[in-house]
Amino acid sequence: MRSDPLLATRPPQRLQHDKTTHGGAVTADVDEYISQSEKWPEVIAALRPILLDSGLTAQIKWAKPCYTHDGRNIVIVQEMKDFLALMFFKGALLNDPDGVLEEQGPNSRSARRIRFTSVDDVTRLAQP
Repeated sequence: MRSDPLLATRPPQRLQHDKTTHGGAVTADVDEYISQSEKWPEVIAALRPILLDSGLTAQIKWAKPCYTHDGRNIVIVQEMKDFLALMFFKGALLNDPDGVLEEQGPNSRSARRIRFTSVDDVTRLAQP
């Protein structure tokens, strides 16, 4: 069996979870991502405790914060030019009586998103 020279030069990466005061866990990479966000750091930071209190685990996937449950992708944070979106991988399966989830377009049958343009949007959505 030949060894891959690229793998030999890089040590294996392991996720180090820092337990938070919330229900889920988060990697230090998510903190770094938020600190480097130029457009939406406050909105991402406001959403994070809500997602973690839901029992999700945060880590960086596809170069973005992704929240998972039991190893399954649930929602990813997507920074757009005019808004920040929480993109739910299987949002079409979610019960949405208030109609907050938007379809993303014709090529995305099951994904749904919620748009945020300010921390106030997060606060309004989080209120019962």
